[in-house]
Amino acid sequence: MTRLESSLGTSVIRGSTSKGAIKGLINLLRKALTGYSPVITPDGPRGPKYEVQDGLLFLAQKTGFPIIPVSWSANRFHRFKSWDSFMIPMPFARVNVTYGQPVIAQVGEDKETLRQRIKDALMEITVD
Repeated sequence: MTRLESSLGTSVIRGSTSKGAIKGLINLLRKALTGYSPVITPDGPRGPKYEVQDGLLFLAQKTGFPIIPVSWSANRFHRFKSWDSFMIPMPFARVNVTYGQPVIAQVGEDKETLRQRIKDALMEITVD
């Protein structure tokens, strides 16, 4: 996956809630502050599904960057029997990408309030 992302001109930073969290988050923050736009799966590698993890909250509060919710769907896909019901579009499927309203962390905003605002914005555009 890293080779694919690199061939598309992106930079991959590893780190998750279960492995390398602090190091990954610091590296992501450094990249973000030099002009890169980070892309994060907010519910982490192990879930729970649809629960926004602390790394995204930290990054949003430290950088002030807007969080832009993104969701996708396909008319033909394979759904895995995993905690997150991961889906992969089938060949020649029609894929629809939906962007939600940006969420911006307010100065001094409570973490749980921000977490709920992000979750609400994501769920507004998510079809399960």
